[in-house]
Amino acid sequence: MGDDGYAALWEDDEEKVQYNKIIDDIVASILAKSTELSKIESELSTVLDEADNFIIHLNKGRMRTDRKKVIPTIAKCIRFKYMTVESARILDRPSEFGNTIEFRRIFEKMSNFYELNERYSSFSSRTDVLDSITGEYFDFGDNQAYMRVLKIEIILLGLFPLMHLFK
Repeated sequence: MGDDGYAALWEDDEEKVQYNKIIDDIVASILAKSTELSKIESELSTVLDEADNFIIHLNKGRMRTDRKKVIPTIAKCIRFKYMTVESARILDRPSEFGNTIEFRRIFEKMSNFYELNERYSSFSSRTDVLDSITGEYFDFGDNQAYMRVLKIEIILLGLFPLMHLFK
């Protein structure tokens, strides 16, 4: 902050804003939202790496049938879906920052600087990809189980007339 009561919002910002106590709150809010997004993005990358194993197993022509190993990954996927809904508030501007046009503008400028909207969109699309991977994997697994049951039924139906022949 300069002697004139004006401050830059970040280093190398050419525009100076008149300092007010609420600017500290705006900066703190934006930094908290950015930190929360970073944490979510990091955890999501880990879960996407785990889900990538599903694709690797399918490429090898086999399903990973050990559900005890698959269930935790699915639970994490569901948690991320919940976090997506819950984290929609990341994009909300707290009401106290909307009192004046200047505070709204500062909030939007800081949001753009930390790319909150773009990061949230990326996070949402990656969550959709995760949902798609796990959904397709289990649909494929269910189809395989259905086909096994169908084959057993056909064999049993074929054995039924043979049993009458041997009576």
